[in-house]
Amino acid sequence: MILIIREPATSEQIEEMLKTWEVFIKIAVDIERKVIAGGGVRHYECEQELLKDGSSQRDIWGADWSPSTQEICDLHHKLSAFETISCPQ
Repeated sequence: MILIIREPATSEQIEEMLKTWEVFIKIAVDIERKVIAGGGVRHYECEQELLKDGSSQRDIWGADWSPSTQEICDLHHKLSAFETISCPQ
C-alpha cells in the first residue's frame, strides 16, 4: 500500500510501507513540497501518487530507505528517465 506522508511517519505507517519489501521502503519525495509517498513495489508507483497529489515531475526524487539503518540509498532523479545516483559503499 502506498501512503502519502506529510508529517513525520508513525511507526504504524512505517510498518504498513514495509509490508512490500520487508527490509526497505521504496519512496518518492517531492523536495519542494516536502511530501513523501512510500510503500510501492517500484519508485514509479510512488511517483505517480505524488503527481496525482499535485507534485511537479522536476521536484520528485526516488530512493530506498532502510528503517533498520536509517539510511537512504540509490537516489533517483527524474524517475521516469531512470537517472540514478548510487550511495557509496
